[in-house]
Amino acid sequence: MSFKSIAAFGVALACIYYFMLQYLGMNSTEMLGYISSNGLNLVGLGQMLKYSTADKLFTKSELADFKFKYLAIVGEIFDVTSGERHYGEEGHYNFFTGLDGTRAFVSGIFTEEGLIDDITGLPPSEIHSIEDWRLMYHKSYKYVGKLVGRYYDDYGRETAEKSKYYELLKRAANEKLQKKEFTKLYPPCNSEFSKSVTRVWCSNKSGGIQRAWEGVPRKLFTPGTNEFRCACVRTSGPPSLHAEGVEHNDRGDLDNPTLGEYPNCDPKSNSCGI
Repeated sequence: MSFKSIAAFGVALACIYYFMLQYLGMNSTEMLGYISSNGLNLVGLGQMLKYSTADKLFTKSELADFKFKYLAIVGEIFDVTSGERHYGEEGHYNFFTGLDGTRAFVSGIFTEEGLIDDITGLPPSEIHSIEDWRLMYHKSYKYVGKLVGRYYDDYGRETAEKSKYYELLKRAANEKLQKKEFTKLYPPCNSEFSKSVTRVWCSNKSGGIQRAWEGVPRKLFTPGTNEFRCACVRTSGPPSLHAEGVEHNDRGDLDNPTLGEYPNCDPKSNSCGI
């Protein structure tokens, strides 16, 4: 082998070493293990480069070594040392450090059983709250890497669980939008409380929703339950979900089966004592 060939081979080895060290986050032992198992398999290294990122990868045990310093949420790790009064040894939230306790951010269960990364069964609204926490950490603290496990694989690629999280988040956003639109149809009542009487009433801006009509107070029940809130309901025109062109009785939404009248209150009054 000529000197030029030996020199080129040496440069190639140096490049591979640098790539494995800087981009795959491997240490010397891991590099030797890969080479002994795969040889100088450049195709394999190419695949690893395709899926790898510059993010540092942590195992659960490695993250645990950063107790009071790092925490993870949805597999993303943040340095929280700047918030020592919250996350340090004397901090009230230090139980979040050294692990991924995603579920506990919304469950409020801070035991070993509650501080887990599994979000199975959480409703969309709580998924949205988790996302708010994740964004807060990106804004307020330094992002340092990814946790290998539920949300990221050994190469830092997103797993099916991470994709599922995004799907749940999308569903949560859609439900939030639907709820907002529903609130426009049935705005909350104004209310006042005193020792002698509690009163609810409607105006054309009750619930903070400006509109052309006032409406009348009604109990708006959650389907399948006895739970309700006070809603202002239109009393004329077609029902909100009425098909265009179909005849109606000009009672607005008064005939919605999820509505109930307040007892001892004139059904046509815009104010009720309860």
